[in-house]
Amino acid sequence: MPVPSSPGSSSRGSSPTCSSSEEAQHGDYYKVLTPEVPGLDRERARIAKDIGHHLELTTDEYIKGLYNDLARRKEIEHSFLPQSNLYNVQASRWKGVAKIAKSRDRLRIAILKVVGHVLQDYASEEQRECREIIDAHTLRLEHDLKFDKYSLAQWSQPDLIATGLGPSFEVDERRETYSNVATCIEVRTDAEEWEEEDEIYQLGTYAKQIFLRQPNRKFVRLLFMTESYVRFVHMDRAGCQYGDPIDYHEDPATLIQLIVGLSAVEEDRMGLDDTIRWRIKDGRKFNGYIRTVDSNGEPVWYPLMKLKPIAMHNTIFCRGMVVWKARTSTNRVPVIIKDAYHYAARGEMHEHDYLAMVEGMDGVAQMISCEPGHTDLQDHRGPGIDGVRHALNLAPETRIVMTAYGMDISQFISEEQFLGALRDSIAGHQNIYWQFDEYDDHVGILHRDVSVANILVTDDPTPGRRGVLIDLDCAVIASELRGRERNSPVGTKYCKSVAVLRQGFEDRRSTWHDHLDDLESFFYVTCYLMFTTECPGKVKTRKPHFIAEWLILEGRCAAGAKINFFAPNDLDLAGLSSFWSSASRKLLQEYFKYIKRVQQKREAHRQLDKFDERIQHGYLCGRAPKHYVKILWLFDEALEALRANKVTHMGASAIDPRLVEDPDIAPPSKAKKRKVNDDTEVPSAKKQKGGVE
Repeated sequence: MPVPSSPGSSSRGSSPTCSSSEEAQHGDYYKVLTPEVPGLDRERARIAKDIGHHLELTTDEYIKGLYNDLARRKEIEHSFLPQSNLYNVQASRWKGVAKIAKSRDRLRIAILKVVGHVLQDYASEEQRECREIIDAHTLRLEHDLKFDKYSLAQWSQPDLIATGLGPSFEVDERRETYSNVATCIEVRTDAEEWEEEDEIYQLGTYAKQIFLRQPNRKFVRLLFMTESYVRFVHMDRAGCQYGDPIDYHEDPATLIQLIVGLSAVEEDRMGLDDTIRWRIKDGRKFNGYIRTVDSNGEPVWYPLMKLKPIAMHNTIFCRGMVVWKARTSTNRVPVIIKDAYHYAARGEMHEHDYLAMVEGMDGVAQMISCEPGHTDLQDHRGPGIDGVRHALNLAPETRIVMTAYGMDISQFISEEQFLGALRDSIAGHQNIYWQFDEYDDHVGILHRDVSVANILVTDDPTPGRRGVLIDLDCAVIASELRGRERNSPVGTKYCKSVAVLRQGFEDRRSTWHDHLDDLESFFYVTCYLMFTTECPGKVKTRKPHFIAEWLILEGRCAAGAKINFFAPNDLDLAGLSSFWSSASRKLLQEYFKYIKRVQQKREAHRQLDKFDERIQHGYLCGRAPKHYVKILWLFDEALEALRANKVTHMGASAIDPRLVEDPDIAPPSKAKKRKVNDDTEVPSAKKQKGGVE
């Protein structure tokens, strides 16, 4: 099934940066040293950052036995190779593949003949009908910029690709994409002297796009070939496992097995999840179904309402989150189905365990059923180079079916809906955090990943249910954080609190992620949306500089930018559009001042020794209800002000936080040091200089 060439697509080797004289002097090798595709060299750098610390070398024995059931080694060596017109048994060499390739183009053509020969003369008839090897070096396979909008390359050009037909593959006649690519083969000459990691990262740019274009992919296997060796590369959400170079002239059976296996007819052998299926008409998907289990553990199929995921992760090494919108077969009720792995380092409790704990609570997502252990990446990996299967950093995938809500909060349609959804999601956060067991032990759940994408608006106007907090992937039992040696700074980058950002580069073990960090994250969500929204449905073309810093900077620089943001006494609201009322402006200003006071209090605690800082931090966490009351009151006051402009009768007023004593979060005072019996402080373990005011 050939993929048509795009009009005007240029050869891979051409580069606008080299003159004709230089090109004639250095030949094909010069073209390799210059970027073939705009931005592809920087995209390789992103892949290196993504999987660079998650590479594992496997054994030759594993690779040589991986597809032995699809292509028997004895059959290849005793029947196929002696009769092959492209392999010289006496010389132990593939014909047409020079010992020293004169050019990359010639080598690519020679390898294409070998690979095509294997598929045509050795593979089964069924495999020949639905798989085809194509020279793709002149094609521009478009990158998925919807889910990877920060991609530094808009397209890429593998040397050879195996295209596929089947329930998971789709042909787009309007443009060339990775939606029907089974595997890729990168061809380079030995003279180019690519490093081992560079080979992997180059293949990683293709694997990433296959994951994005084929959302039911669990792993991708690819090949890197020169005139003397082939390297096998396996990529999944836990990183990359690869093999040493194998001389495919001396060991042609392994090359044949890899070609047959990487283009197998059975989709599960290629890493495709066959519990997600589409119906295909004229090469296009037009209907889809996903299989899981119901609340009783019985198999059930859900028709997909959208053919593509509504959300998914856009890196290789990640939790592999893919979210589908489906409906029940009987009463057509919309549901959300989420597939995701779990970081093993975060303990034995997974998202579905936390969702079971919050059943029936307002302001947080509700689970219908779950399927733990849906897939396990370990089942598709080989042993390490020492022959031992090492534990992965990802636990098996869980498929969760949840109640469907609306869009994320950035899609709000009115100011009142925006404030109501934010208010009720904060209340939902309080509901899951402030929980105790029969022994009065704190067993509340801390979300730790508050962001725009994790707050949804609903169609229910009932107070408490206007917005919900979703995605408990990063959640943890709050009390467990106190006993850890060090907390990993989890969360969405631009929404992380200053304290959480500091955990990434400071060696301080006295504090931990708490509810105040998440309340600070709610502020960043509020601030981000108000400063970037012109009106509902319209985003400003230019973001304020401080928003850009939140999005771009990391670590120490990000923390410094947010500290500087809170330096003024008041937040400059001049950048807000005229859409926002005085009620929302007042809310944002008061929220800003409250978080500023929180940071000042924490900074004062940081001046203490670690033991005393830990005591003060614990005391601060114990006053959580008062903190929630203050924030919720700010939103209630703003909502009441909005309603007052529409109706003459004022509803019942919210709780005034001035009636709820909250002295622990107060503006710095120049008053003398408080006494020990003042309830704003607990006694220090030892006398210290300059107590906290």
